[in-house]
Formats: sequence, C-alpha cells, structure tokens
Amino acid sequence: MSRGLALPVKAGTCATAGDGSFPNPQKISSSSPHEALKRWARYWPAGVLLALSLFGQAQAQPNLMGQTGLIAMPDGRIDPDGTWRLGVSNTYPYLTGWTSASLLPRLEFTGRYTRIANVPGFATSNSFGDFKDKSFDLKLLVHRESKYLPAISVGKQDFIGTQIFGAEYAAASKQLGPL
Repeated sequence: MSRGLALPVKAGTCATAGDGSFPNPQKISSSSPHEALKRWARYWPAGVLLALSLFGQAQAQPNLMGQTGLIAMPDGRIDPDGTWRLGVSNTYPYLTGWTSASLLPRLEFTGRYTRIANVPGFATSNSFGDFKDKSFDLKLLVHRESKYLPAISVGKQDFIGTQIFGAEYAAASKQLGPL
C-alpha cells in the first residue's frame, strides 16, 4: 500500500509532499488576462523592432528617447532631411512617448513625454501619481560621415522645462565596412 499526501491543486500548478523540491502550490496561480496583457505590452515593441531591423541597412535609428542613437545615448548621425518618427519606449521605470523630426539637412528636433513610475508627482503628496516630464532636444550635424572621418554632431537635451534629462553632448559615429 502506498501512502501520499493529496493537496488541492489549481490547474497549471504542481504539488509535492512538502519536501521543498517544488514551489508551494498555494502560492502559484495562473496569470490573469490583465497580467498577460501587461507582459505582452512590455515585450511586443522589442519583437517588432527586431523584425524590422532584419530588413534595414546601417543608418540612423532612434534610441529609447527618440533621438538618433544607440539604446539611451545619442550618436553622430541624423536622419535624412524631412524624416519624421513617432514612437513609444518602455524601460522600467521610464515610459516615454516621443516624436522626432529632421527639419533641415543638419538639424534634428525631438520632443518627448516621460512618466517615471513610483516617483511621486509632488513632494508634498504622493496621491497625485507618478512623476511626468516633458523634454525637447536639438541635435546639429557638424560633419557628415566620409570615407575616413566620422559623422560629428553636437546637441542639447531637455533644454526647455524641468531639465531632469538635461545634457550637452558631442558625438561621433563611423561605420567600419559594409554591414
């Protein structure tokens, strides 16, 4: 005769006799549709960007703040004159909606609205919600990339408003060989 321990188990969980080899079934629950939607909303932009990147060439691409750049820093390139981009990036705790336009052959303008999660909007009250910030950036292409010299740009981030993301920078970018 075998002896065992029967535990009430929800669908999608596993149970043991309490030897510690598996998680407690009472603490495991299948995710709600709301949690699944939050996970999907967090990761679908990365999947779309990955799919689109498979078909592109080496050229100016937006970073998480909307400027042409890499991840969270600007680079020396700008998009061709008359290019307009619109996007959203989510890197916890920052959720950013941005737009960027190359207004003239050597000038790029970026505007963004950022929500910083779990930071009170006002120091006197945390009931208002998360901190929100509007930012505007300018980037000027000083030298276009040539066979031997990199593209060189100078810029200013968050020059209007709270200047939480304020910075002045110079950036150089050079493509080494065909990609």
